[in-house]
Amino acid sequence: MSNPFESSSFYAIPTGLHPDINITGENQKGLVVVYRSEKSQKEAKLFLEKIVSAIKMDPDRDAKFIYLPPKHSISLFSMNIEPINQILLFGISPAEIGIHILFETYTNFPVQKSRLFVCHSVDLLAENVELKKGLWTKLQNIFGLS
Repeated sequence: MSNPFESSSFYAIPTGLHPDINITGENQKGLVVVYRSEKSQKEAKLFLEKIVSAIKMDPDRDAKFIYLPPKHSISLFSMNIEPINQILLFGISPAEIGIHILFETYTNFPVQKSRLFVCHSVDLLAENVELKKGLWTKLQNIFGLS
């Protein structure tokens, strides 16, 4: 009987993250912000830092920002990021961070020991005042600012 693996191809499983995935911030309060931008990663992060500041957190100290390039995904809960109390996704689906659930945008719902909130992309929010207002109203409720 022949070995079925003799003619099989084997592939190396990559270790670590793709070099285009950028992770910054100390994450002292467990706020994880995952985003992507078709325009400018730098401008998108500045926009998100303003949002984090508006919810009374320090972007550098209290949050972890993860830039996820197009066509890339991660497994967030296997990345040794602690704590994860609140996840904000901007232009990213839960499946792209390894969470396979049915979801509604602008609804904060429990996932494992944290909460997940899915938003429009940073690019779309930056161009649409009504979407920004809606996002701000929801964030005020989530973070007890209203």
